[in-house]
Amino acid sequence: MTLSACSTTPQPDAPPIQQTLLTRCPQTLPPLTDGTGRDVVLTMRDWASQYQRCAIRHNGLLDALNATESETDALDEKARRSTPTPD
Repeated sequence: MTLSACSTTPQPDAPPIQQTLLTRCPQTLPPLTDGTGRDVVLTMRDWASQYQRCAIRHNGLLDALNATESETDALDEKARRSTPTPD
């Protein structure tokens, strides 16, 4: 009597994602306090700064997730190639 079984390669744990990438963007922006040109310029600069920080985190998170997905796909392909096919 012969026993046969499929062998599987365990998937490695996904690398941890940096905590800074998991920070939510602010839900409120600083309001304009008066209508002067100086206030508008300073407030718009604050808004742009908050947007840039949020965009950097968001894009970094997407890059980390895409890299993890690519590594997983490569491991899956390697496992498929190393698994013998039934005759």
